[in-house]
Amino acid sequence: MTGRMYLNGLRPLAKHAAVVLSPRKTNFVFEDTRYFGRLTLETRSLENLGPEPLSDDFSADYLREH
Repeated sequence: MTGRMYLNGLRPLAKHAAVVLSPRKTNFVFEDTRYFGRLTLETRSLENLGPEPLSDDFSADYLREH
């Protein structure tokens, strides 16, 4: 299948830009000419992160145990 992902500065977007993320002055573009592609956000790796450092769960005891 055809399609591509790239960073796009201030240029106009392509006709088949299916997903555009703008974190800064550059756009992350997922271009899918035939619209068969899929862009997903995988969150399983986030489940293995430790507690938020500013939460009550983050303590010296937690650090000692892990």
